[in-house]
Amino acid sequence: MYLPKHFEVDDLAWLDRLADHDAFATLVSVHEGAPFASHLPVLYRREADHVRLLGHWAKPNPQWRTIVGQQALCILHGPHAYVSPSFYPVPASRVPTWNYATAHLYGSVRTFEAADEVMAVANALADQYERGREAPWSMASADPALERMAAGVVGFEMTVARIELKYKLNQNHAVDNQQGAQRGLAASDDPDAQLLA
Repeated sequence: MYLPKHFEVDDLAWLDRLADHDAFATLVSVHEGAPFASHLPVLYRREADHVRLLGHWAKPNPQWRTIVGQQALCILHGPHAYVSPSFYPVPASRVPTWNYATAHLYGSVRTFEAADEVMAVANALADQYERGREAPWSMASADPALERMAAGVVGFEMTVARIELKYKLNQNHAVDNQQGAQRGLAASDDPDAQLLA
């Protein structure tokens, strides 16, 4: 990723925030000589500087068959929004841009098909996304026959070796432009723009 120094973030607490915002990730590897991407919900786990991602594919997805042994890329997408020159004190001196937050996580992937491991990931994903619902669904309340679905799923664990974390938020502008962008984004009806503000 193109990562100018003024947009680079080293504090992993900001990666935690990004994963908490939206853990629907893009997992990229090479399959049959070409880039291949899967869009998947992932479980983000961090202990100090060690980051792992867990998730699963439907077995017909071919990515799992060739990803082991490669350096894979997982992209976490954060909030993003258009920034109008009209947000700045002197709009004629600026051009439109886009502010955003994203992380590129590089590492190795281990796959697994054992039903207990696959079900553990599926349960953890359901628990994570059911949290806060009025009547949360859980695997414990599901028909036991659903566990047979594990045979149609392949799990993965990605051990992250390198992190590129980018928050492009007008840090390369004068303070009055930064404040104008913040006010303009905060006034938007777009929830992502408000988060960026």
